[in-house]
Amino acid sequence: MPATPWHQDQGVTLEEADETEMVTVWFGLSESTIDNGCLHIRPRSHLGGLLQHCPTGQGLEIPEALMPGAYLPVPLKPGSAILMHRRTIHGSLPNKSNHVRWSFDLRYQPIGQPTGRDVYPGFVARSRSHPQTELRDPVAWAESWMQAKHRLLAEGGSFKVYRWAGNDSACA
Repeated sequence: MPATPWHQDQGVTLEEADETEMVTVWFGLSESTIDNGCLHIRPRSHLGGLLQHCPTGQGLEIPEALMPGAYLPVPLKPGSAILMHRRTIHGSLPNKSNHVRWSFDLRYQPIGQPTGRDVYPGFVARSRSHPQTELRDPVAWAESWMQAKHRLLAEGGSFKVYRWAGNDSACA
């Protein structure tokens, strides 16, 4: 079965976040099938190092030549979840159905580690050692995102999200 290119989540790949102990929780809101583009994962890929990423019109891709081994499609029922290490190589199969596949993901990392998404607001969800730093006000959370939106619109997209420029020989 042909696979679409592998994509690293957009905006998570800044150099200062390369060693962040981030975990992604991917939730399926609708049925995720091979036909409608379920995730596929390279088993045990989280054990390897950070791979070169190449910018494309769809975001960042890891060149296929850098990824030995087979991938595993992961169909899921609504409400199911996948936990992934920050270096788990994953992507979506092409959606060949007439339906949209809905999902969302949450990312967690220890407090104080960089997110790699400095242009977006961060917040502390839980902290045993510093509970006073927890953001529990949904209005304050929404306001922080509105402020970020206005700032980003004012900057006109002049901020850098990725560190990979595409000038590596693997991107040729």
